[in-house]
Amino acid sequence: MGQPDRRVGAGRRRGQALIEFAILMFVLVLLLAGGVELGAAGLSAYKVRDAADEGARQWARVVTTHGQADGATGVLYVRDSGSPAGANHGLGDHADPLAFDPPSADPLGNPDPGLPPDADDPATPALDGDIYLFNPRPIDVTNCTDGASGITDQGCVDRILAALPPIHTVLYSQYERRCLDAAGDAVLCRGSTGGGTAAQWLLRLPGRFDPAVGTVTLARLDENDLPETPPSWRTLQLQCVPPGTPDFGGCDRSDPEASCPCDSRAAPADVCWESAGGQPLACNVRVVARYRQQFYGLLGSALGLTDAALTPAALAELDLGVVNEAGIPVGGLGAEVVAQGTRTGNPSYFKVPWRTLQGCTSTRAFAEAGSLRTQLSACN
Repeated sequence: MGQPDRRVGAGRRRGQALIEFAILMFVLVLLLAGGVELGAAGLSAYKVRDAADEGARQWARVVTTHGQADGATGVLYVRDSGSPAGANHGLGDHADPLAFDPPSADPLGNPDPGLPPDADDPATPALDGDIYLFNPRPIDVTNCTDGASGITDQGCVDRILAALPPIHTVLYSQYERRCLDAAGDAVLCRGSTGGGTAAQWLLRLPGRFDPAVGTVTLARLDENDLPETPPSWRTLQLQCVPPGTPDFGGCDRSDPEASCPCDSRAAPADVCWESAGGQPLACNVRVVARYRQQFYGLLGSALGLTDAALTPAALAELDLGVVNEAGIPVGGLGAEVVAQGTRTGNPSYFKVPWRTLQGCTSTRAFAEAGSLRTQLSACN
């Protein structure tokens, strides 16, 4: 009887080792991908909190620098200077996105923050001293982008950011590129040499983009894929209460226009603008920033963020993203859905697993030694 072939046994052991190595590598890749996604989510959460804090800090600086308290009435108010004739300061109206233009640059790269005009424009002297904590419109970088190659001049974009309120600089790393064609529909971002049809190049936060008003909202769906109430949240929001109000407890954070609005000079409501005595008030402000964090990797399934086929009613609440050359929505960077089976002409749409990250910071103004002081506090 012959001896067993040791080469066969060694081959089997090597095969077993390769199988074990493959299984181990799968687990390691899963952990690595999950760690990267968790790290990205943690960084995004930090950015969102920091952005809300920066918006509130900007208003606090205005109040602290220009604030006064009337010794006789105790009314808190804000002026450009200590003189009663000084120009008034107040919050501009952020509730109407059509009052803003998209931040942009002219063909030479000169920045335009797209904010409503103030005293610097002689045609609108009544808006003297308006403070805008953010611009709700996406950044139009068409004039910063080479239409043939699709390459964007970062220096041109930086100049636009420098002209915008600080909250945009904090959130800039989370802005994503989105392109529109001449009809205002989202298309794949490609230079003309790559067969692209983009007429407008935008940078915007991920969420649902509404070309009609140029704003981004975070669509919300419940587990049954039915629209919630309210169906969406804006990425940036403000709420205001008069000074002396204990807190924002009476405000609905998800609906700032109907609850604790920040009034405009066109319709003062004794919150941020003029009191009964004609003195502008130093209102307390709550700044809310939201961000939609998508999980495209294996971590989504591990966290229970499973995707599911969407009903036609639910599709209306989501941003389908870009379309391909055939006009079929294919999702894309920043889109909240992905499409499968588009080549068959019968695509199915699936939710991208996500979590909504939120940052919230509020101010509190109070009189101290004849001047105003402000405090910042987190309200997440």
